[in-house]
Amino acid sequence: MTAMKEHGLNDSQLGVYLDMLEDPATTKYNLPVLLALPDGVDRDRAWRAFADTVAAHPIYAATFAAGAEGPVMRIPDDGALKVSPCPDDELGKPFDIENGPLVRAAIAAEGLKFEMHHLVFDGTTQMNLCAELAARYSGLAPEAEELTAFDRVVEDAKVKTSPAY
Repeated sequence: MTAMKEHGLNDSQLGVYLDMLEDPATTKYNLPVLLALPDGVDRDRAWRAFADTVAAHPIYAATFAAGAEGPVMRIPDDGALKVSPCPDDELGKPFDIENGPLVRAAIAAEGLKFEMHHLVFDGTTQMNLCAELAARYSGLAPEAEELTAFDRVVEDAKVKTSPAY
């Protein structure tokens, strides 16, 4: 069994997690993306850029469960999700937030299709992921994150327990 680190949830994640408890089979938090790949784009290289981008961010390897003191985000100690292409018919199905993965992707005729659960992905992370994917496709090595999603959770918790809050 893979060793896991546990982290609390930020307020947004907590709201989504609690709502998911009401209907674990919902797909309303699946965030689908289609990146059209024009003629001339190397699809294998595009896939590798996507897989490398996902692996570079431990948040994409997260799963979520009830912990002793409330909901927790669990991250494997190795911190990387090794994403594999999924069958096209897997896209759009409910995610299992306790067992993961919370990322699915496929190369299709239309382009790179992927979806992520809102617990690990939002509009801002979509823009960042797409920019990093383009950089990796172009052969650039993006810098490592200075502030991770987990760092933000820890900082949020400190603020909430401070006298100023």
